Amino acid sequence: MWSQTVLGALMMPMIFLSGAMFPVRGLPGWLAWLVSLNPLTYAVDAVRRTVAGHLPGTPAGPLLTGPSWAGWQPPVLVGLAAVALLGVTLLSVAARRFADATR
Repeated sequence: MWSQTVLGALMMPMIFLSGAMFPVRGLPGWLAWLVSLNPLTYAVDAVRRTVAGHLPGTPAGPLLTGPSWAGWQPPVLVGLAAVALLGVTLLSVAARRFADATR
């Protein structure tokens, strides 16, 4: 039961810092740095650029500008690779912990 509370306490800041509710561009430097560390930011950016990039008449404004690393915006595949790498890493940690708990 307590794990749901911890998960909620971790997920809410991740959602707010992902750029899902506001554009990532124009944030103060310290907040932009936190947003660029959040793996959910790259998933949201990939969805935005994939879906909105193919809609007719969509301007390439703040909607399609995601996180940047020193002025360079990583491609969608780089962001998805980072998210997948983090997912595989955390899955292996969880599997190891689960295996140790069942012994």
